[in-house]
Amino acid sequence: MSQQAQKSKYSADDKITLTARTWRAIDKDAIANKQDHRKQQAEYLARQQLRKVVDDAGE
Repeated sequence: MSQQAQKSKYSADDKITLTARTWRAIDKDAIANKQDHRKQQAEYLARQQLRKVVDDAGE
């Protein structure tokens, strides 16, 4: 592991919280604009990132 990966200034819970808040903001925008495919895609990608962060925290 690199030194930067070993000394993260955020805990796993902090990363999950930040990613969840980011996803939720994007999700609200996607819900309000159901016909905008770019916003739907952005929500999908944010949800995938949230899954990854949660999975990584469990390791």
